[in-house]
Amino acid sequence: MSASSRSGRDRLVVIARDPTTLFAYWELGGSLRPRLSQELGSAGLASAQWILRLTQLATGATLDIRVDPQAGNWYMAVQPGTAYESEFGLRDAHGGYRRLLAGGRVCTPPASFSSHYDRQWMVLEEDYLRLLAMGWTGPLGSFATSPGRREEPPAADEPPVGPPAGPEAQPSSPGVPGYTGRR
Repeated sequence: MSASSRSGRDRLVVIARDPTTLFAYWELGGSLRPRLSQELGSAGLASAQWILRLTQLATGATLDIRVDPQAGNWYMAVQPGTAYESEFGLRDAHGGYRRLLAGGRVCTPPASFSSHYDRQWMVLEEDYLRLLAMGWTGPLGSFATSPGRREEPPAADEPPVGPPAGPEAQPSSPGVPGYTGRR
């Protein structure tokens, strides 16, 4: 049994790897191959060309790529910032094309940096001070303020806010040993 027929179904999936490359993978483990063999005969199926077709949606231009159906996957060089329709088909000995599997639409991202930025990731001074008050000291020491602003540490008689300070209070993930400080 080949790796492409383990799921027992026929499908084509095409995704953008980067702005200039699409990645396609297919499975031919369902009823498609037996049906084609019955319709075309074993000689007709052996002489047919398996085609991965991309149609550029804006222009209607098609790109046919001859592939080995046993390969199971393929990389394709494409234009950045472009939408494509993908399909898997068969070209017979007479040049006729037959669509077998639809892969759907896929868009490649632009090949440039985005002009948009997220201000939500910016740490505001108020948030910075609130985190410090909670005991998360980070690499700056036991008490610090943002540059250009001086504040006194909390009074000794005030109860601590947030989790206790120290190595045992540092965040960790399940199954990962707790933080034990810099080494």
